[in-house]
Amino acid sequence: MGKFRGLLSLTLVMCLSSQIYLPAVATGDHDAEKPKLYIVYMGKNPHATIEDTHAAHHLTLSNVFESEALVRESLVYHYKHAFSGFSAMLTESQAHILRQLPEVVSVFESKQLKGQTTRSMSYLGLNRKHGLWPKSDFGSDVIIGVLDSGLWPESEMFNDKNLGPVPARWNGSCLPGEQWDPAIHCNRKIIGARWFDKGYLAALAESNETTGPNYLQSARDKSGHGTHVSSTAAGSMVEGASVFGLAQGTATGAAPGARIAMYKVLWGEENSQFAYDADILAAFDQAILDGVDILSVSLGDSIFVSVMEFYNSSLAIGSYHAVEHKILVSISAMNDGPGTFTVASSNAAPWQLTVAASTTDRDFVAELQLGDGTVIEGRGVKNFNFTEESFPIVDAAKIPANNAVNNESRFCEEGSLDAKRVQGAVILCTLKFGVNKTHLEEVVYQLGATGLIIVGPRSKFDFDAGFPYGFLSSTYTTQIPTVGLANRSKLDAYLNKCFNSNSTSIPTGIIRRNKAVRTRRYNNPVIATFSSRGPNPVPDITAPGVDILAAWPETDTASVLEVTSEGPVLRTTKFNIISGTSMSAPHISGIAALVKAEHPDWSPAAIKSALMTTAIPLKKGNILDFGAGQVNVLRAGDPGLIYDISPSDYTLFLCSLNYTDAQLAVITGENATSCNQSTSFSLNYPSITFSIVHSESSTVRTVTNVGPANSTYHVNIVQPGDVAIIYVNPTTLTFIEQNQKLSFTVSVQILIGPDNSGTLQHSQGFITWKDVGNLYQVTSPVSFWNY
Repeated sequence: MGKFRGLLSLTLVMCLSSQIYLPAVATGDHDAEKPKLYIVYMGKNPHATIEDTHAAHHLTLSNVFESEALVRESLVYHYKHAFSGFSAMLTESQAHILRQLPEVVSVFESKQLKGQTTRSMSYLGLNRKHGLWPKSDFGSDVIIGVLDSGLWPESEMFNDKNLGPVPARWNGSCLPGEQWDPAIHCNRKIIGARWFDKGYLAALAESNETTGPNYLQSARDKSGHGTHVSSTAAGSMVEGASVFGLAQGTATGAAPGARIAMYKVLWGEENSQFAYDADILAAFDQAILDGVDILSVSLGDSIFVSVMEFYNSSLAIGSYHAVEHKILVSISAMNDGPGTFTVASSNAAPWQLTVAASTTDRDFVAELQLGDGTVIEGRGVKNFNFTEESFPIVDAAKIPANNAVNNESRFCEEGSLDAKRVQGAVILCTLKFGVNKTHLEEVVYQLGATGLIIVGPRSKFDFDAGFPYGFLSSTYTTQIPTVGLANRSKLDAYLNKCFNSNSTSIPTGIIRRNKAVRTRRYNNPVIATFSSRGPNPVPDITAPGVDILAAWPETDTASVLEVTSEGPVLRTTKFNIISGTSMSAPHISGIAALVKAEHPDWSPAAIKSALMTTAIPLKKGNILDFGAGQVNVLRAGDPGLIYDISPSDYTLFLCSLNYTDAQLAVITGENATSCNQSTSFSLNYPSITFSIVHSESSTVRTVTNVGPANSTYHVNIVQPGDVAIIYVNPTTLTFIEQNQKLSFTVSVQILIGPDNSGTLQHSQGFITWKDVGNLYQVTSPVSFWNY
């Protein structure tokens, strides 16, 4: 890890882009190397003026360039407000030299990161007449910054009806750009609009690529992701919303009174959008200066690496400095589930609030009627292009192209199917985890298919396991009738009967029109299959992320292709139904804004604690799937007790990872900070993790009373089976005033011996503090992990 062996400044950085830079490099040995875009992170900014900061950056770069002209040509971004650093076109040799400088914390290549309702808000319990909405005045005057693909300002969900003046403390701006006039497109709802594209353009130049049709140098969104995310967090209420007649009702954001500031960092086309470290860091830097209260980030890396490498993450670095400035950062857990260790390190820093995705109580049902009259209920989101005509059902595994094998063709990969046998048929495809169902639709549609049946990669799926939740939603780019089956046994029986040696029947089927059906499954909600899983302690919490209706751009590039008798017709839609942790994170962003409005003096950690300790654990799965549980808006604003964490606590946490004083001083910008007294430190986190490798362990937690002044709490423990015994001392906490802090010790005795510990990967328990009047239940998950 070079000169850093531990976890650096718990902050993440992502690339930004706006102009193409092809800087020259110093002559000599570097000429044979190709320059790339690097982030040079220098920690807290010690300089009093922007000019001094720029001068320091130029001085640093003069170590690897021969002239001031080359220094200026290499620079892409200055990071100068909340922290110090820059991005520049460098060779690896130059980056190596800069890593050795005492003022430099880390140098890393700017990576590419990817982007990740009429029912969900009411399902969570948000109500206009009582509870968190009216108590917080619907989040009025809280400013939510969104790092995403931009906004479609014409959406009704961005109207500013009934909103007061823009908060006087707001320092941000709505910048003019392509198809964006601040006088027209900004209002009391959209109060900030910026874009960051220099990192994106530098990456394109490096690979000799060009921008696509969706590229606009403005905050305008043409792909839909940012519009959907922003309206989910803070969209205004719009009655009569639906998607081609599906999911009719009132669309609203979680905090309809909050203001939105867009920081556009996500670039590319609809199904291939990326953000870059350089752009992301610049957006964090600007948002902190502008004065946002909440940052909603539905972006991330898909690579899980050691948490010791946070210093190479723009998301970790940017969010750390945001929290330093009392800004809560809600971030998506990513969509790489269902395996464990799939939450990327960039989205797992303890100062972030990492959000998993779960279902609501509403399913979108599609029916497959087989040729023998059998009707199979599946899932899908689509309300047009349906006929009552029956078509042959063809298993993709049985029609490989000449150069393909069955294993490739069954997944309907591009080029794997015999095109002639696809035409005019309903194709049965097996979905790979990590593959978007719209890709399958596009492949078979282009070959002339009349319908698509999607099944999971195993022979059977339990609906409660979360499949096919999320894989089969989204009207976006849907071109042919599609149905997803959680259980394919009836279909297999029918196909086998038709293919029986004595049968002459050709298997046929009709995919019928979709409809929304509210369900009351015992296990509802469940974690979506795609939602990334931990290691503990992330994800922190879960929120609805499956089949979420929100605003959508009315553009050709974000349209739906309808096949009619007169030919294909592009249909635009004001709303869309899509799934992902990109949808769950803005739910939490908006709910955090409501809590912030009710408690403006609370720290980001206090708000995070209130959300986590009042959450409801899911009935199926474990805390590696859902963290503390499903957000509970009925209790989040009044949690009783909170676990608070200050920025200095994160410093001590870094000390516990064996940082030297010099390394720590560069990160914090405070030379007086010392790690001499911090050989061990337990962060005051709302959840607790123990290793089963150690026979006995203990940790201390401190809670702050934010409920009634005179309160008494008793502990209740849910033990982790035969794995360990949890002890809490004291078992009673008695408070005599508000904001009083009391501590308790959690000790564990591991019951399984060393010979058996290798077979156990994870177990869990819970500690709940209940007050005497049974008004409050403050719950912390306790995780046992084999590490």
